[in-house]
Amino acid sequence: MKLDTTTIQKMCAERGLGLGQLLEKAKVSRTAYYSLARKDELLPASIRNLARALGVCPSKVLIDEQRLSEEMTQIAASAAELAARYKGANPENVRHTLILLRHEPIERLRKALIRAS
Repeated sequence: MKLDTTTIQKMCAERGLGLGQLLEKAKVSRTAYYSLARKDELLPASIRNLARALGVCPSKVLIDEQRLSEEMTQIAASAAELAARYKGANPENVRHTLILLRHEPIERLRKALIRAS
C-alpha cells in the first residue's frame, strides 16, 4: 500500500493543519514523509503515528491499490459509455474529466493546468 498524500492534505485542511504542523505533531520528519510518499512499502510505525495525529485509522491515509484499480476501471467504462452517447466527445477527455471530478476544485485546476502544459 502507498501513502495517500492527497487524503492527508485534505484531512490537514479539514483540521486547519498545515503539513508541517501535522508532521511535527506526528513526530515524522519531512524527509521521512516524502520518502514514505515515494515508496510502495511503508514503515508501519510512521503510518500509525500519522494516522493517530489525524485521529483516523491508518487505512484512511493509505491508497488501496485494488480499490483504486476498480475505480479506474469503472471510470473507463463510464467514459466509454458517455463517449458513445455523445458522438463528438473524445473518450480520453471524458475519462480525464471524470477523474478530475473526484478531486476538490483547487486540485482539479492544478491537475488541469498540468495536463494543458
